[in-house]
Amino acid sequence: MKTNGKSHKIFWLVFLTFLILLAGEYVIYRKVMEINQVVSEQFMQVKESEKSILTPKATTPTPRIILKK
Repeated sequence: MKTNGKSHKIFWLVFLTFLILLAGEYVIYRKVMEINQVVSEQFMQVKESEKSILTPKATTPTPRIILKK
């Protein structure tokens, strides 16, 4: 079977297009993972701040000065 140069060009065009799409998907995947990590960290900070607001804090008693007469 003889192949001409046109079929080789089409093969390389399809192959390079596939590689570009694969690289784009990888970049998008990494960005999504980065955003998920930031959102998760912020969510944990919000939960911690809510927890600290809802739980009563132990307050130190204020010192009282007793004056003797």
